[in-house]
Amino acid sequence: MNKGNAVFNLSSAVRISGGLNTEILKQTLENVVMSHEALRTTFKNINGSPVQVINENIDVEINEIDLTYMKKENEEEIEQLLKQEARYIFDLEKGPLFRFCLFLLNGNEYIFSMTTHHIISDGWSNTIIVEELLENYSQLAKGQAIEAKSLPIRFADYAIWERNRFSGERLDKLMGYWKKQLENPTTLELPTDKVRPKNRTYEGGFESVVIPEKLMPELRRLSNDMGVTLFMLILAAFQTLLHRYSGQNDIFTGTVVANRNKAEIENTVGPFINTLVLRTNFEEDPDFSSLLLKVKKTTLEAYEHQELPFDKMLEEMKLERDLSRAPLFQVMFILHNNKKAELELDGLKITEIDVTSDMAPFDLRLQLTETEKGIKGGFDYNISLFEPATVKSISMHLIKLLKSIVQKPNEKVSRLEYITETEKKQILEDFNNTNADFPDNKVIYQYLEEQATKDSSNTAVIFQNKKLTYGELNYRANCLARLLKDNGVVQESIVAIMMERSFEMIIAIMAIQKAGGAYLPIDPHFPSERIDYILKDSQTKILLTHKEFGDCEIPENIKR
Repeated sequence: MNKGNAVFNLSSAVRISGGLNTEILKQTLENVVMSHEALRTTFKNINGSPVQVINENIDVEINEIDLTYMKKENEEEIEQLLKQEARYIFDLEKGPLFRFCLFLLNGNEYIFSMTTHHIISDGWSNTIIVEELLENYSQLAKGQAIEAKSLPIRFADYAIWERNRFSGERLDKLMGYWKKQLENPTTLELPTDKVRPKNRTYEGGFESVVIPEKLMPELRRLSNDMGVTLFMLILAAFQTLLHRYSGQNDIFTGTVVANRNKAEIENTVGPFINTLVLRTNFEEDPDFSSLLLKVKKTTLEAYEHQELPFDKMLEEMKLERDLSRAPLFQVMFILHNNKKAELELDGLKITEIDVTSDMAPFDLRLQLTETEKGIKGGFDYNISLFEPATVKSISMHLIKLLKSIVQKPNEKVSRLEYITETEKKQILEDFNNTNADFPDNKVIYQYLEEQATKDSSNTAVIFQNKKLTYGELNYRANCLARLLKDNGVVQESIVAIMMERSFEMIIAIMAIQKAGGAYLPIDPHFPSERIDYILKDSQTKILLTHKEFGDCEIPENIKR
């Protein structure tokens, strides 16, 4: 469905300072590839179905890019080159489904990037690859021999075990839970800046999110008090924000789990990761503490049933596919807790580099990682739907909402503040600063007459896909004004208007002013007693209304 698309690539990069031995680096990569069958796997289409093919040997190349011509490092150019690597298009049939690249800089400086296709790997797997790469490099640099590791479980073994396991009673139990949990799914309708394309696109942007270090103790305190994890707390806050944005009470959010709950597969490379759907209901405007406990229950139950592969669930649910959006959920939240490789080697300094591919697998995806200085990460978002400024606002709103939550955890979700102080000032003060110089020697119908004289064909009023030009509006207002004068309207006469929004309402307002009177608007859906009181109290003598309101009881002395 998505040929020639890099949205399922995983990419990372490090800067290496020191005397890097590129021959040893190549040997270590070859050894890692030989140790893990997933890295030697390609996929063929046999009778309409994809079948994995495990190759005995596969060429391991390091693509070297010489950047020594740059007298001074050009960060923008390096960033663009890393982005190109992250967007590399793999051929699933030919392989290999990994790509290693080494950028040669000046003065014993290097950048090493690794890109893999998600079909053979996941975030945990890439950490395994880096750890083994560092271990092997260290041994070879010391003159020690290394051998390909023998793993107790290969990914192919796991795939067969999984297929056999998810059938019969086990499949029925898991499927029964998810079908009940996700029945009658709703589509999240976030307000977007652009019209959604008919076919899903994946071009994206990125907006960073940093939860301040000083906010972390309060979040941890609330988590401990409520007996929840930070993931559950931030998820509940994020879903609250989605609820407030959309006005919808049924919020579906995707997340992922490492799915490595067996010791035998902890060190095996492969796509073990699974997707879960977490559904939260906001009916009856719960307080946040109650909502958080509801999110906790949903999340724990989802973890208990996490083994069912997401694609199997979609297959069994037989959902009607919408090519414009992802099935079941359009927004994802991930709090990464994968183990991190210790980037240390004798004689080399290694530091991680952030790589962005500018690809967006969903409308909006929030990925965060807990660090010593707090939680950081960001939103990747679909640029066919959102402008950068909008996603920046979402980022700020999330932080503001988290601050409101730790201050008032028992507040109703509808009353939790997420608007920033800057936005509040803009809404309450700047937008309401409507002072403007306006000539006081004319009234509005005189400007209408001027415009009708200048260009009578310009559009003056639009209503229900119909238009009225300045010339037409002025002519019809003049006709009605003459009729009003003939019926006794003079300066300071009050004429009532009881109409729905319409061309006639605008014509009536202009005509009354042209005749020298003042108009009194009356909602035709007011109770009859209210309408009667207004007409008598105002002492109006004339009422302009539509025929459909002819049954209304009007005082006898009023012309209709």
